[in-house]
Amino acid sequence: GAWNPKMWPILSPAEYEQCCKRAVQETKTMLQQQEDLKEKLSGTSALTVSFHGGTMYVTSVGGCGAILGRRDSTELVREEEKKEIESPSFSKEGERTVIPLNDDHTLNCSEELERVKLSGAEVNESDVDECRTVLFGEQDEQEKQKPLRVFYPGESCHATKFTRSICDSSLESIGIIAEPSVISCDLTSKDDILIIGSNAVFAFLTNQEIMNIGSACHDPLQASEAITKAAYEKWIEHTNRCEDLTVIVCFLSNFYKPPRRIRMPSDVQSVMADDDDDDDDEFVMADSDDDDEDVEDDANEKEDEDDDAKEDVSSISS
Repeated sequence: GAWNPKMWPILSPAEYEQCCKRAVQETKTMLQQQEDLKEKLSGTSALTVSFHGGTMYVTSVGGCGAILGRRDSTELVREEEKKEIESPSFSKEGERTVIPLNDDHTLNCSEELERVKLSGAEVNESDVDECRTVLFGEQDEQEKQKPLRVFYPGESCHATKFTRSICDSSLESIGIIAEPSVISCDLTSKDDILIIGSNAVFAFLTNQEIMNIGSACHDPLQASEAITKAAYEKWIEHTNRCEDLTVIVCFLSNFYKPPRRIRMPSDVQSVMADDDDDDDDEFVMADSDDDDEDVEDDANEKEDEDDDAKEDVSSISS
């Protein structure tokens, strides 16, 4: 048949979630078919965000993270009560509630730890000290610790610190799979900031710290740059090096959009309300009663003209 997406049926939430999972699996298959890619030990993380029917779906594999900033209800202001400003500001008083939007695909998650063990993997501490202050977005009590790693049975070389990844095909036998997690979230008017980042972004900054940095900025670009800078400085402070830092910031709510400027037609009268109060200026349309008065005046003038014309005719006749 003809290509007409408008005729496609609307997917149910369950069907859409299956589409998200299938997209990851098909991506994995396409990568494995590339001859120049050494996919046996080329594992990577991935996280996607999509919207369907007012619901946000976060599909994740591996170590990338996503957090949603939700404003307190007391910070909401009705649109008509706001004053016009030259540029939007995203800085608001008070911290936003932070909602994590991805599952933990590391050995710190007890369910993932048990799953890879049942698949035959050996889990031991790495012989390399790793300085960490944050574990999955929360402050860690120990400044230094030896991280857990997945090992091949009987081998001393560690395999990976993540329990899920795309294209670590040689590790699938010990439970390192590409099966994604999908988390859905019904968006409200309070949800205004979405922050996505690679694993290194969340290594030394808590979720709340990242959200506070992003919400204090005026636009998504400034927010992403500020978060990247803060994460980089933490890496240099703790390790004197830095891993890949990738940040995406989205402002979701109309609450912070610049006000629309409406251009009034030249033939429409508009008067700015001039009050002593500090109320917003408003466009005031011409009152319809004035139009009625104008029509009445025109009618009276026409009657006068007709009377004058009659007088002229009578004088000529005489």
